[in-house]
Amino acid sequence: MMPVEDEMQDEGFSAFWEQEEEAAVLRIRGELDLSASAALRACLLDEVGLEGPPIVIDLSDVPFVDSTCLGALISVMRQARLTRGGLRLAAVQPRVRRALEIAALDDVFPIFSSVHEAVAAGGEPTPGL
Repeated sequence: MMPVEDEMQDEGFSAFWEQEEEAAVLRIRGELDLSASAALRACLLDEVGLEGPPIVIDLSDVPFVDSTCLGALISVMRQARLTRGGLRLAAVQPRVRRALEIAALDDVFPIFSSVHEAVAAGGEPTPGL
């Protein structure tokens, strides 16, 4: 796995891309709240616009996500299904998983227990909106 040079840092969170053969992995650290939503959306839209494998979002270091960032993920998911074969969430923390369940998004996003599992899913179809 080779790190990609693009690293995004904002108050309270950071993110960087790693390119694997079967997926582009966005590793995020920190809380995904209102202050992070615009940067998260921009980071994901830049990648979704490129040709490549599916996108995996590593949430192992994300203790919290709010509705603005869930909205950003939903809008990117729609485009990712068309251009990248989907968007997968990996290593979701219990509090974040609960937010996904409350918003009824646990059936929309494919959720994997680890990044390795999400990458290994290859080109399997993803649920959608």
